[in-house]
Amino acid sequence: MERVLILGSEGFIGKKLQEKLEKENCRVWGYDRTGESSNSNLLIGEFKTEDRLYDYIRDNGIDTVFHLISTTYPKEDTSDIPEEIENNVIPTVRLLESIKSMDGIRLVFVSSGGTVYGESNGGSHNPDELLHPICGYGAQKAVIESPWLALTNPPAIPLQKLAQVLGKFNSKIRVRTGLKVDAISHRSDLVDLVTKDGIYHELLSLRLFSQIMEAGRFAQSQAEQLKIPTLLFCGEEDQICSPLAIRSFAENAGANLELVEVAEGYHALHLDTKADAFIDKMKAFLLE
Repeated sequence: MERVLILGSEGFIGKKLQEKLEKENCRVWGYDRTGESSNSNLLIGEFKTEDRLYDYIRDNGIDTVFHLISTTYPKEDTSDIPEEIENNVIPTVRLLESIKSMDGIRLVFVSSGGTVYGESNGGSHNPDELLHPICGYGAQKAVIESPWLALTNPPAIPLQKLAQVLGKFNSKIRVRTGLKVDAISHRSDLVDLVTKDGIYHELLSLRLFSQIMEAGRFAQSQAEQLKIPTLLFCGEEDQICSPLAIRSFAENAGANLELVEVAEGYHALHLDTKADAFIDKMKAFLLE
């Protein structure tokens, strides 16, 4: 039986998700700021200051965590972004840091397209679109789910074109990525955790590969449209995402972007040997 924790379980989406999961024979625990205190499967608290989630996840043998929590609401203005970051982004980083050592835990983060990409004027948003948060709620969502720009060692252009054509005809065609897993972090113990977390694998569909590459090129072409203060990190020895692409994006983005290059940094800076300095810099930027 799958054991699931829903963060934000007492909201509308949280309750509907719980009903759905229970029908599928999952055992569900909840976390929220309000609720029936007599419910033994509900932990009540404030996400911003919560320090019990690690033990709660471990003691109940949780397999999957659904992150639905936000202490802000869509359509608020951008005047309180530092507060939104302090209340939502930093607690999320804290949560990720606390559970990264747990073998096999899956985290599902629920996004909100309208506030991340801006008004749609009817229709849906495409993940390739330029992020344009319309409020503090959207800004903190965008920070949590930001993507990479380009690969350090991409396939030759003809192979990329072939992948794009084949991917359009069949979404199930997959190839091995050749990802250098050891380039994720200098710490071999954390590299080992990543390779065993149940999410990592070497297969990637040609369609998804093409979409990711195109999204990176689009982001590069739109760098000068960046309107909100942004902090961009670059591991100088990143062998997965291209440091050259990161520097190029930073140069084109202009004054709204601050680039921080980490000497000898590998790909996953939050898991690398200078992780504490990386997190401290991010916190200082978000709260300034």
